[in-house]
Amino acid sequence: MTDSRQELAVPGAAKGTYIMTTRGMIPAEEVRSGDMVLTHTGAWQQVLGVRRGNGQTVTLTGGGRSLECTADQKILCRNEDGAIGSWTEAQAAQGMLWASPADIEPLPFPVPADRALLNENVFRIAGAYVAAGTMQDGQVHISVSSEAARVLQEAIVCVTKDWMIRETADGQADLRITSKGLNEWLQDCFGTADKAFPAWALGLPDTWRSALWAGLLDAGAYVGAHDTITVGAADMKAGLMILLLGQTLGLQGTVSRAEDGRCIIVMARRPKKDHAVWQVINGVSETGAAAPVFSFTVAKDGSFTANGIIVQGSPETESGAEITEAEAAAVPA
Repeated sequence: MTDSRQELAVPGAAKGTYIMTTRGMIPAEEVRSGDMVLTHTGAWQQVLGVRRGNGQTVTLTGGGRSLECTADQKILCRNEDGAIGSWTEAQAAQGMLWASPADIEPLPFPVPADRALLNENVFRIAGAYVAAGTMQDGQVHISVSSEAARVLQEAIVCVTKDWMIRETADGQADLRITSKGLNEWLQDCFGTADKAFPAWALGLPDTWRSALWAGLLDAGAYVGAHDTITVGAADMKAGLMILLLGQTLGLQGTVSRAEDGRCIIVMARRPKKDHAVWQVINGVSETGAAAPVFSFTVAKDGSFTANGIIVQGSPETESGAEITEAEAAAVPA
């Protein structure tokens, strides 16, 4: 496995594009041979090589997301009538539907030192911690409304006795968790300053993923018309992870960047739960500039996920542009 550093004219995603790896969402320029990336089958496959180059790029937009890539970068698309299509070049993809993974292979994950903590309640606490928690002197503080605090208390008391609550006059509450073992696990798994859901969260059992999502909602989501759910995130990296987590639970939505750099995720229940979420590519526009681009040779599946969108990389062995019968089964219409 080697990283090619030649300046090649290769199809690829632009520098800064977030690639879904087992290390989390990382910029394309930080992906290395040996990393495991999420492919169109929902599996994690190894990067065997990295290709770097420079090329004129286009920007695709759809479903509230954008993807900057070369015009000849191939995207997993289908027609609006629902028929499985082919790996379509970005320059020809306008009006088609692109795919985002919604059924993701489980990964190993760290368990608390006290395995008895591993239940729905601890994941609900984790979801709230990611959304509204801080770590101060080894203690977890989760600041939520008094109403949400009452819901979270029910989860906390099932996990630990080491906690307290302080309510304020403005209807807010500060939940403080002092359990060393629980807090170390939350810190190790979900971070401190830059909190985010790790890659392994996307493949947890349904009940645990649902609990993570419930904790996220407890800590500040807004439920609007037609049961839409609006959630905030610190940045696009965290926002894309929240979007993917929601998709694994039968939701679909958009993620957009606010003026302050934060992201807004708006999600709603989708008609049926497929292996992927399909959304219309509304626009393809030339950027008018050359940019550093990156592509990856990926074992077996020959694909990866860029800004939450499934794109084609370089397979171990070259294959035709048409989606194979096995691929069609993996990502059904």
